[in-house]
Amino acid sequence: MRRVIFWAVLAFLLVMAMTLSFNLRQAQGQGSSLNSVWVSPSTIDYNQYNGSVGTLFNLTVWAYLQNGTYDWDVTMTWNASVFQCWGAGYTDGTTSVYFKGHTTVPTIGMVNNNGSIGLGEGLIGNDYAPEENASLMYVEFNITTMPTASTPLYNGAFNISATINGNMMNSSNVYGATCALTYATIVPEFPVSLIPTIIVLETLMAIGINKRRKVKYRQK
Repeated sequence: MRRVIFWAVLAFLLVMAMTLSFNLRQAQGQGSSLNSVWVSPSTIDYNQYNGSVGTLFNLTVWAYLQNGTYDWDVTMTWNASVFQCWGAGYTDGTTSVYFKGHTTVPTIGMVNNNGSIGLGEGLIGNDYAPEENASLMYVEFNITTMPTASTPLYNGAFNISATINGNMMNSSNVYGATCALTYATIVPEFPVSLIPTIIVLETLMAIGINKRRKVKYRQK
C-alpha cells in the first residue's frame, strides 16, 4: 500500500514540475537573446473545438534591452482578411510597463485595412529607462474567418518590426507569432492539466479498495 501511495505522489510531482516548466517557457516567449523584442504567446492555435468567428485573443509585445532605452516603436502586421484588430494599447495603461513611472510622449499609429498597427512612446528630456525585461504593448484581435471542411487549414503570422533609440532592430532579434486555424476532424487531445487530478483520484480509489479488502479478510 505504501508503495502505491509513494509512486502516485512521485508521478504527481513530476507532472506538476513539467507543467510549471512549460508555463515558464510560454511566459518567456522567444525573446531569449540580448536586445530582443518578441510577441507572446508565440503561437496561436484554434479549431472549431476552441474557437469560432468572433473569438477574441490578445498578443503582447515584450522587450529585453541590455542597455535600456529612451524610446521605442513597434509595428505589427497581420492578414486582415482573417483577423480584425479589436483594440490596442500600452500594457500599464497610459504607458508601457517598461516605462512605468516615467513621463512619456506617446505616438499611436492608425489601424488600416491592410492589417497594420504602430505604437510607441518616448521619454522626455534626458530621462532614460535602464536594462529591463518588460512588456510594451498589447493588441487584441477578433477572428473573422474560420477554416471549413473544404479549406481545412490556415497558416499565418503576426510579424513585427521594432525601433529602439531611433535605430531599427536587426530582424534576427525580433520575433513575431505564428498562427494556425484548423478545421479539426478528430476529437481534441486529452487535456494534460487533468492528469494530476486523475492520479489523485486513482490513489484514493486504491486506498479505498485496499481498506475494503482488509475488512473482508478480517470478517473471514
